[in-house]
Amino acid sequence: MRSDGMTDASPRSSAGTLAPWLWAIGSLGWWLASLYATLPLVAAFPDAVRVGLQPLIWGAAAIGGTLAAGRLVFHRWLPVAWWHVAAAACGLILAGLEAAALRDWSVARFGVFDSDYVGPTAGLFALTVASSVASLAVFVAPRRSSLPPLLAVVAATLLSGVVVATNAAGLGDGVGAGSVALALLVAASGGYTLVVAFAAVVVAIRREVPMD
Repeated sequence: MRSDGMTDASPRSSAGTLAPWLWAIGSLGWWLASLYATLPLVAAFPDAVRVGLQPLIWGAAAIGGTLAAGRLVFHRWLPVAWWHVAAAACGLILAGLEAAALRDWSVARFGVFDSDYVGPTAGLFALTVASSVASLAVFVAPRRSSLPPLLAVVAATLLSGVVVATNAAGLGDGVGAGSVALALLVAASGGYTLVVAFAAVVVAIRREVPMD
């Protein structure tokens, strides 16, 4: 409460009608740009390390860009709690592990890592990164600004579900010993996107819908 009797604006106060979408567009643009901008940072590592490390660096850069975009659009740094960071970190670590396992599996089976051989599973790590970044955006979004990142979370979850379903279709033939780790990580990635999507929906509803 200020001396004039007025209350200071809350960090989660309304940010206007266009601001959330500008934030989303800027964050999405940086998410895509940082994928390529971070590639030189891991170029010196062996392929086996680079493939697993790049999602971590990409995701961290994307989160930083999302928070910076929020600072520019909303004119304040958005509050980040420890569990926001923990939830995002889990997704990034999972994305790195899944990408590395997929690379190893493809090399062991086909002698090369190529998206033509592994199909849509090649993009699962990117969807996991997107889910972790977008869910964090929902968690820190100001009031009336949760919808754009929530839509991104839902889209990433649905697409991840499609990728997991395409892999599940082959389970009828059994899972070879060399595929167990990859199968578990693919399932874990799909499970992660579902969990954070549920959490994001709950947070968005509690923030946007008045509770009497």
